[in-house]
Amino acid sequence: MSERLILITNDDGIRAEGISKLARAASKFGKVYVVAPATEKSGVSRGFTYKSPVFAEKFDIGIEGVTAYLTEGTPVDCVRIGVNSLLPQKPDLVLSGINDAYNISSDILYSATVAAGLEASFWGIRSICFSKMGPSSDDIVDRYLEELIERYMDKDPGWGRTWNINFPGCGLPSLKGIMEDCKMSDDDFYRDRYVRTDLDDGRIELRLIQERNWEVSSGTDVYAVVNGYISVGPVNCVR
Repeated sequence: MSERLILITNDDGIRAEGISKLARAASKFGKVYVVAPATEKSGVSRGFTYKSPVFAEKFDIGIEGVTAYLTEGTPVDCVRIGVNSLLPQKPDLVLSGINDAYNISSDILYSATVAAGLEASFWGIRSICFSKMGPSSDDIVDRYLEELIERYMDKDPGWGRTWNINFPGCGLPSLKGIMEDCKMSDDDFYRDRYVRTDLDDGRIELRLIQERNWEVSSGTDVYAVVNGYISVGPVNCVR
């Protein structure tokens, strides 16, 4: 049986700590290639490049046995060029992340991390997306990342879907466990607003203030992380 081929990308940029941690963990399960943006591409969702070339170049990610490329493209670009050009053959698995903020509820619709996983699924490749809540999640990631890769890398989420996993920021001593089959919360999660300033030159400055509703229904991804669980669930571009 041939060695499993794994493609990794993210939206925080190829120099982000999360992608290196994911690549090290994934190396225990197969041959790893990294194709990731040169700079942060958060919030670009399923955007990709089609009216101009996408440039890629080799990058030393500092992990033995891992071949890495950086590109000016989006995470979806990274999956497309990885699958169709840079890798020696179609990968068996695509991993996206580890994003340095949650991708839950309505975040999923904007997330380039999740978009990369969905792109893989449309090419017929199983995928898993990982997100965490900053440094407060790190001990949970260190304890459970390899276990979750092994548990879900051969588990089918369904056509057009990706596994979406979020590590809570409660710290390992307060973790209650893993909540599987979480649904995407639709409990009015986003309560964003804009602060308007009328400038002297006639322009209007609109500055985003991010606000969230954390009181949501049980069984959802938001409920899981708020209550100290790792959330796991299959998602597509709608739910």
